[in-house]
Amino acid sequence: MFNKSLVSLSLLLFSAVAPLLAAEVKVSSFGFDPEDATAIIQKAIDSGAERIILDQVGKPWVTQPLFLRSKLEFVFEPGVKLLAKPGAFKDKRDCLLNLHGCRDVAIIGAKDAEIAMRKPDYQNPELYERAEWRYGIRAYGVKNLVIRDLAIRASGGDGICVTGLARPERDPIHPADEPYRQEIMDESILCARNVLIENCLVDDNHRQAITVAGIRDIVIRNCVLSNTKGTAPQAGIDFEPDGIDTYCVNALVEKTTFLNNSGSGIDIFVGSRHEPLSITIRDCDFTCPATAISAIGREGSKGGVVNLENLRIAMTADRPFLLLRNRWANDVTYHLKDITVTAEKTFQTSPVFIVIDNAWKTEFGDVSFQNVIINGYADETPLMSMKILAAASELVNMTGTITYNGKPIDIAQFLQSSTFKINRFEIPQYRVETFAAPAGERFHAYFPPLRFQSELLVYGEAGESIGFSLLYNWVNRYMRVYRDKLRLSGPDGHVLELGEFIFNPLDKSIDPNQVRKRFTAVLPVTGCYRLPLNPGFGGYIFEPDEALRWAFIGGAGHDYNTLLRPTHKDITGYFEVPAGVQDVAIEFSGGSGAKAMPAVIRDDQGQTVLETTLREDSTVLKLTRANAAASVVWSFTVSRPFAGLYIRLPHPLTGVWAGCPGNLPRVNPVQAAP
Repeated sequence: MFNKSLVSLSLLLFSAVAPLLAAEVKVSSFGFDPEDATAIIQKAIDSGAERIILDQVGKPWVTQPLFLRSKLEFVFEPGVKLLAKPGAFKDKRDCLLNLHGCRDVAIIGAKDAEIAMRKPDYQNPELYERAEWRYGIRAYGVKNLVIRDLAIRASGGDGICVTGLARPERDPIHPADEPYRQEIMDESILCARNVLIENCLVDDNHRQAITVAGIRDIVIRNCVLSNTKGTAPQAGIDFEPDGIDTYCVNALVEKTTFLNNSGSGIDIFVGSRHEPLSITIRDCDFTCPATAISAIGREGSKGGVVNLENLRIAMTADRPFLLLRNRWANDVTYHLKDITVTAEKTFQTSPVFIVIDNAWKTEFGDVSFQNVIINGYADETPLMSMKILAAASELVNMTGTITYNGKPIDIAQFLQSSTFKINRFEIPQYRVETFAAPAGERFHAYFPPLRFQSELLVYGEAGESIGFSLLYNWVNRYMRVYRDKLRLSGPDGHVLELGEFIFNPLDKSIDPNQVRKRFTAVLPVTGCYRLPLNPGFGGYIFEPDEALRWAFIGGAGHDYNTLLRPTHKDITGYFEVPAGVQDVAIEFSGGSGAKAMPAVIRDDQGQTVLETTLREDSTVLKLTRANAAASVVWSFTVSRPFAGLYIRLPHPLTGVWAGCPGNLPRVNPVQAAP
């Protein structure tokens, strides 16, 4: 059950800010500048008055970034607009209202009051460096915060971002808050605390309407979260902590409308190694051109409960209303109760879609359905479908009943029936000593950072010295020191210890964006060596020496799957179609919220054999070649996967691909013994 303390959270917050009403000033008493009022507004904030009124002066207040302090009520009069100054916010982390460790703050709007930034400008690469962090309101490490009766529009990131104050050296607290510094350091590094967002319109933002990345006690109530479009995930709300050391405890979303967001209505990608998460979403309305609820598992968490109750969902595009990805058993439990879903008869995608691509787990599930009613799909469309990588994986603790087009379906029985559509990929097994030496001209193609666990193949001759560097791609404020021990596993079973990559975001003497280390080795025997890489929550930019011969082979944790970070450049890969293989399948998936990505498959003569468009959901491209007698090299090109790209080459392909034909190891697959 959801923590009942949240029911009275708004009263607690009001009591926290009630003493702030003693002294007030109007911002206009400090002056007005229609071109740039930053200094004037900041002077009012810094004045020490407990209530600052952004008053109606007949024109918008135009500003650069503003920094609030503790014990402050920041009030908008009716119709007042606080606008981002054109040409400002050049730093990719510039936000309009900044709260760093603030205590006891209320941001109170009124009728037609709004904060508005300039999203089209920030999306123009000729004007701004591309980024996703130009928020309307940045609330880092706050405690006792109310945001009410306000519109937040057109940010270059999230309308509102709530998380811990992970890097106070980069996001300094207001000078007036120095007396609270120790409290802030003790309480607010990993999460914000006691937040109420109520009666707000959060519209047309670049990344999310609201991101909740680290929280203990939050209520989001009576809001409209709409038209997010720009960069992934493009959700209404994204529950996604900055690292598994953060929290998501006692979160309640109620009486809120999710409207036409390009990504999911709600993304839930959470898990803490410290405390079980607890999220309740109830009495909400969704109008969805994409997935309504996307739930993604995370290894190493303490589990928890997500309650989805009394939801009304209208699907306006052929997408699942519920996406369950790597929801392994004995982790977070999902309860769906009193939910209605409506769709169109033309929709062919199953309303519930399950994806399992973590082959090191064997049991997935812990999802219950009670009074879930789904109407409008074509009768031949299966209620549930599943894409699964590992043959040993199975679904457990999937219980309850869904009424599908008027017919009650017992979920446990349905999963055992032939109607349950399963797309199962087998993992190829082979011996690395069967690889032959790469041949031909080599060059080093561009690749974006590798995310999560990946594995490379490195080829070399006996006695050859090889070398490469890794540059850490720091994508979030991950608080723990990260260590990755690098090893080369040789064709003779010999393991070469290369050293340890260490990323310490708390080391103030380093630039976290320039953490690079070089690795070298002398190879004892000729052949292909496996190089597992695990950058944790970040990513690695792989910088090979000019002579290094290397290729992708997916990851130890994401078997035969490569995950690349977002990029605006085309990605081309070369892969072998072995002799005797006539039917070929290649799987691609864009990151959450991905737009259309053109994709082309070319044969060994460079001729286009398939041309299509990829999107966020997994796409399996199937091809048949007329003559399967010879082993040949084909290629794929995906244009500008700006939301990231998953790549998998399933059996009977080898799972190996390279950036140029000369780097591609050639192999004859050897099936594993039964």
